[in-house]
Amino acid sequence: MKSKLVKIYQMKKGGQIFINATGINKEGDFYSKSPASDFGRCLCSSATNGEIGKAVKEVLTNCD
Repeated sequence: MKSKLVKIYQMKKGGQIFINATGINKEGDFYSKSPASDFGRCLCSSATNGEIGKAVKEVLTNCD
């Protein structure tokens, strides 16, 4: 079974929400894909649940 992992975090200063895709290395461990601008999304702190959900769906397509 293949798993996907999305990293979501919020900046303390400014409150921006960052959503980043991950990959799986040879050992089976997750790593954050970079550059984040290609594999992730950044949302403003006032993003709605719908906007966050849509961004997560988009980022999941970039996960291995």
